[in-house]
Amino acid sequence: EWICQVRMKSLFDRRYQFQEALENHIHANVPNEVHIVEMHPLLLPNVSRTFGLCSIFEPQRIVGRKVEDMEVKTSEEWGDRKSIEKIVEGRQDENFRIYAQLLVDALAESETIDLPAYLSVIRTCLGDEGIDHIDLIPFLIELNKGTRNGEAYEAIFDLHVPRGQNEPAVEALLSAAAQSGGESHRIRVISRPERRVLIGEEEDVYLSYLTFIGERLHEV
Repeated sequence: EWICQVRMKSLFDRRYQFQEALENHIHANVPNEVHIVEMHPLLLPNVSRTFGLCSIFEPQRIVGRKVEDMEVKTSEEWGDRKSIEKIVEGRQDENFRIYAQLLVDALAESETIDLPAYLSVIRTCLGDEGIDHIDLIPFLIELNKGTRNGEAYEAIFDLHVPRGQNEPAVEALLSAAAQSGGESHRIRVISRPERRVLIGEEEDVYLSYLTFIGERLHEV
């Protein structure tokens, strides 16, 4: 507080010390107009208040942070609503489990099934809606991520790996295998890109010809 008072007094006195300024002007031989322009405002009885160094010592009003208020209001307004991404993920996970369960059950009966036969199973159990659903293509594409093996591509999905760190389609297969309690230890997917299978009624929706093989533990 004492330092603030000393600084304020110094600034106040400095404002009305004309002698040094006048001497500097005289030594520099500046015109008289300079004295009038620089000194006259200081002699006016009512000097308009402008920004000065003394204002830094004046108490400042603290204004609330509006950004945080807006964020709090937005959070309260939305409450527990889920984002669109969470809704899509939840819907896709549920549909992937349905498609995976149909595939695991079909392999439990015949051990080998190709894509046209699998689509027929889907149509029988779910109708045309199951074939035309938006989540069927992503499910099949995730199962079609194989590496080249001769003229075909091959992917192997182990049904006994830990859950929680896999792609959604693989998680769906693991869940379906655990629920059915089948003897299949893994599923081998063979893809032949030179052959195409029409998906649904759309003429421009095709997928590589896939063969799904359920392998038991003694066959691995």
